[in-house]
Amino acid sequence: MRGLPRLARWLLPPAALYLALLLDWRGSWAAAPVVRRRFVSAGPVLAGAARVALDPPLPVVRAGYGPSRAVATSIHDPLAVRALVLTCGGRSLAIVLADLVLVPDALARELEARLVDLRLDGVLMAATHTHSSFGGFDARVLAQAAGTGRYRREVAEGLLSHAAAAVREAHRRRAAVALRTGEARLPGWALNRSRPGDPVDDALTVVTVEGGGEATVATLAVVAAHATLRPRIEPQLSAEYPGVAMRRLEASGGLALLLQGAEGDARPPGWGEAAVESAGAYVADHVDAAARAAAPAPEALAYADVEVGLPPAEPEMLRSFLLRRPAGNLLQFLAPHRTHVTVVSLGDVVLLGVPGEPTAEAARRLVALLPAGAVQGRKVRVVGLAGGYVGYVEAPERVRAGQGEGRRAWLAPELMDAIGEGLQAGVASVVTPR
Repeated sequence: MRGLPRLARWLLPPAALYLALLLDWRGSWAAAPVVRRRFVSAGPVLAGAARVALDPPLPVVRAGYGPSRAVATSIHDPLAVRALVLTCGGRSLAIVLADLVLVPDALARELEARLVDLRLDGVLMAATHTHSSFGGFDARVLAQAAGTGRYRREVAEGLLSHAAAAVREAHRRRAAVALRTGEARLPGWALNRSRPGDPVDDALTVVTVEGGGEATVATLAVVAAHATLRPRIEPQLSAEYPGVAMRRLEASGGLALLLQGAEGDARPPGWGEAAVESAGAYVADHVDAAARAAAPAPEALAYADVEVGLPPAEPEMLRSFLLRRPAGNLLQFLAPHRTHVTVVSLGDVVLLGVPGEPTAEAARRLVALLPAGAVQGRKVRVVGLAGGYVGYVEAPERVRAGQGEGRRAWLAPELMDAIGEGLQAGVASVVTPR
């Protein structure tokens, strides 16, 4: 080393580190999915629903975009957390929907821990995916840098407190209900933002929960499209078009929960305030029409929570191996190694909960992987942003080629396969083939 020029002595350590980073440090990830919890129940169904307003401390960072992010100083329209608690055959499930861009796995697990006294058999927490809501609730370093902003414990605490209050109130309100389900399509509703002209998830699935006198307790619907119609620099918080749709539906009675389908590559047309109102009205009108045409469904409830291993970190936006491999090695320390997928069977509707943003093609393949007998005669939908967040879920060959939403993926191309294996295990554990 003494004989080397000073510049060479300075360059040798970083060069050696770079060469070391070209090796794969990430280790093996293959692991069989494990069904952690499951139940299958039939018989009379009880249900209760509640909505609690979210009031984050202002000013607060807006989530959903990379730096630099807008800081919100006011609330444009109401944010809320909604809860539907269902009980059947002595088993209970809470479906919780928050006006957030995503739900971290740790947040969902902490909510469940706060509700342990209710003896729920499952809690599924999902996000509407509005990119105009607040951040600061996700403690993961990678999430803070990529989309949710600096973690603030008081923000997370307030969110958890309100979510728990909504579940407790819904649990208290439970009464006998009947289920009705329906399906429709929304042609022309959304555009494929990453592969113009390609199909999007344009299905509409509706479950109505009706109490005595046919009063609506809740309307649960699955629609797919990004809630990104407001300018990213706007210093206000908003529930975006899902909030507009749910408020319009709730004006007629009952609670509305608008879950996201395979929205990874879908976006409604338009931009700005008028587009938000138009999209919300469009969705509400079509959900209402599908609910009116819904048919009676079996009194049945099933749930499975499946833990799956995740493939290693591999930031596909870096197309050169000389950059992608070193970045993947470093990100592996921050990336999640495991996650959960969920299966909810309600009446004749089967919801496949994915902790990320599946594209239409990924969702199609995930459903195609299921046994034909489990799908036949049932309304099966992939639900995104459910129970955690691992990024975009795209077809493996598109991820490898940096196409579609694959160019935004943070995990290796095998992610869709890992999610699919978990969903297959969950469906096999709770859905009886026909």
